[in-house]
Amino acid sequence: GIRSGDPGMRNNNEPGSSPHSLDLSDSVESLLDKNLLKRQEGVDGASRFTMLEMLREYAVGCLERSGESDVIGRSHTEYYLALGEASAPESRGPRQSAWVKRLEQEHDNMRAALRWTEANHEQVLHLRLALALWWFWIVRGHINEANRWLVGPLAEEAIETPLRARGLYAAGVVAWAQGDMGRAESYLHKSLALYRETANALGVGQALRIIANLARDRGDFAASRLYYEQSFDAIEEAQDAEAMALVLISMGENARGEGNYETARSYYERSVEISCDFESGHTVAIALFNLGLIEHHEGHEQLAKELFKRSLRLHHGLREMFCIAECLYGLGGVASAEIQTARAVRLLAAADVLFHSTGYQQNSIDRQGNDYEVSKVRGMLDQLTFERLWTEGQTMSMEQAVAYALDEAYEMIERGRD
Repeated sequence: GIRSGDPGMRNNNEPGSSPHSLDLSDSVESLLDKNLLKRQEGVDGASRFTMLEMLREYAVGCLERSGESDVIGRSHTEYYLALGEASAPESRGPRQSAWVKRLEQEHDNMRAALRWTEANHEQVLHLRLALALWWFWIVRGHINEANRWLVGPLAEEAIETPLRARGLYAAGVVAWAQGDMGRAESYLHKSLALYRETANALGVGQALRIIANLARDRGDFAASRLYYEQSFDAIEEAQDAEAMALVLISMGENARGEGNYETARSYYERSVEISCDFESGHTVAIALFNLGLIEHHEGHEQLAKELFKRSLRLHHGLREMFCIAECLYGLGGVASAEIQTARAVRLLAAADVLFHSTGYQQNSIDRQGNDYEVSKVRGMLDQLTFERLWTEGQTMSMEQAVAYALDEAYEMIERGRD
């Protein structure tokens, strides 16, 4: 869609404009008057315009016959590349939510730009745009799309080392999230070698963290501890607060997997402190969720519930689909422990649907925990009752499930269904 204020929407009265140049604003208004365009308000209050698909196809045909299709395609791609790369520094921190909404609004334009780079063999532009967007795809649960757009340009060996290292790292993270451990390990070790070659301490630390996650997910805690220690040292050298907060969370998950809950708690609490210093709702929310798991494990259900809800509110504000599902799982476990069996089944079912919609694969530690909670509530009910409640949870929208989990719609649902 066209946004008012985009480059090219220039008025003839501005300095330097030609008296014969097209006044795009007047042309747009004329098309609106003829109902050939529709005006909508964007998330930032700017006007956006859409047209019927049939008209769009006709316009594209005219553009191709004019011989200007490639020029316009490149201009469109470069505009959205600039927008994507401007968003990348905002992927964490206080403005993440606003940027996620902006990119969601522009997602179809971004896809069109990626298709143009693919069709025109512009591998560098393609990879730069994919790297600008991969964090957004992960946050919004578009994990399969992230894989689709990242992998292609990595086959081009001529891409310069710094860009290739970042691409291999991103592709490795995505493969890990999809549960493809072999492919993830291949990408990440190649990325690690390139980061070491260019003495990029932050890149080394980040790649080692995900390699450690792979070892942890295989149950090789001795290897994962070694990788985490190396990751921590590299990130400390790079002095990157966000990366430090994330590696501390990963180290906590590793300790929790080994049954060292107090060690895990200390890592999570330290991560919260660092995250609050640089205003990262994302890392705070992940750490709070993991602290909730510890409290739930120790039977402190009220505190666990408060931690899960705080995490859920933050993740919901940031639209982080995978993490929202994890919080629903956590609150389902608390409801089970409090013998709110119907509530537990609905929450676990809603979490299951949302989680699988993202394309993620859970790590073995969390999967075992969630499977245990489902098995536990299944054993509390007869088969027909369990299936009825499970179906009710499955049919909730994400917004309904979040409201239910936060008790905003609890009484209404309980009265209407129990």
